[in-house]
Amino acid sequence: MNHNDMLEKFAAARQDGHRLSEEEKRRMRGHIRAFMAVHPVRETGPIRLLIQRLHITKLIFIKDMAIALMIALMLGGGTSFAAEGSLPGDLLYPVKIGVNEEVRAALAFSAEADARWEAERASRRLGEAEELAMKNRLDVQTAAAAEARFEAHADRAREIADSVKMKKGGSAVAAKFDADFEASLRGHEKALERIAAKGEASGSAVLNLVALVRMKGDSAAEARAGAEADVRAEAKAEKEAEESLEDRADTKAAAEGKLVALRNKMA
Repeated sequence: MNHNDMLEKFAAARQDGHRLSEEEKRRMRGHIRAFMAVHPVRETGPIRLLIQRLHITKLIFIKDMAIALMIALMLGGGTSFAAEGSLPGDLLYPVKIGVNEEVRAALAFSAEADARWEAERASRRLGEAEELAMKNRLDVQTAAAAEARFEAHADRAREIADSVKMKKGGSAVAAKFDADFEASLRGHEKALERIAAKGEASGSAVLNLVALVRMKGDSAAEARAGAEADVRAEAKAEKEAEESLEDRADTKAAAEGKLVALRNKMA
């Protein structure tokens, strides 16, 4: 009997008003329990879900690594290393941002490491723009592409840092990250301002990038101040909790002392 025939028979029996007897229900439950005993679930609850997620993540990581290694091998052993010094518009620049940096991103196994790598990638984009500007190779189109890449990495770093802050003890980690990121952005902002002030051919193309870097630096400063305030609030709450425990301990000791004194007096 196939699946469709069985469903049709069940539907017909239901329409005719047939119902299972208590004995038939009991026997069916017994068969189900016996099947479950012979075929147990491998893992249950969150453990099984975690294993599945780890397995999927591992497969994705292996796939990305295989693609990156395949490209690197096709281009040659030293190509990946040579690409690190390339700039936007160079032949090897796609290898730098599409292979080298993606491999490093895949090796960031914590949220903090991931945020710091995205912040470093944002800094790398600014460094490339500064070098292009000093070589008078930063036209309006190239500057717009540099802005887009920088903003994408900066926003991604901000998103990950905010998620780290939400975890227990994450405020201190986020505060340190934001302080470092702010310092990096302020340094690039000053470097770009000096380039723009020289009035060279690339100077006008730098102005929009300076404004964007300043805005992201202000955002990092605001996030740092908020994280530091959270750290102080958490420290204050912990101190108050400790003092409360000490006060309760002192009160308990005093009460026990009075009770002993009363017993001695009665004796």
